[in-house]
Amino acid sequence: MYVFGPIHWVIVAITLFLSLAVIAIPAGIVLRRAGYPPALALLAILPGAAIIGLWIFALVPWPALDERQNR
Repeated sequence: MYVFGPIHWVIVAITLFLSLAVIAIPAGIVLRRAGYPPALALLAILPGAAIIGLWIFALVPWPALDERQNR
C-alpha cells in the first residue's frame, strides 16, 4: 500500500494555495462588488459547486444593483 510522504503533502498544499490564489480571490472580489459575501468564493474551488454557483450568480438579482437603484 502506498502512503503519501512529506513531499506529496507539500505538493498538495501548494496546489490548494494556487487554487485559492487563482480562483477564489478574484471570485471573492466579484462577489463583494455584486453585494454578496466574499466567503462564497470558497465554493468556487469545488468543480460542481462552481458551475452551480455560477448559474445562480448569473440568474438571481444582485443586491448591489438594487442598492444603486434605490438611491
